[in-house]
Amino acid sequence: MLRRPPTTIRLTTEDILAYDDRNLKKQSANQNMPPDTQSPLQRTNQPKPTRDQRIGVSR
Repeated sequence: MLRRPPTTIRLTTEDILAYDDRNLKKQSANQNMPPDTQSPLQRTNQPKPTRDQRIGVSR
């Protein structure tokens, strides 16, 4: 088996600031959306798919 050096993950303050900026943009975009398109989980009008429909099996 080959031995490899461990992977080093470096997180800089620039990375954190970019992440925070992205999250703020997403939050502001979600607040500007109309209520029906805000969350697909809140829609209960559609019937729940059966197990076979979810996995793509047609019987």
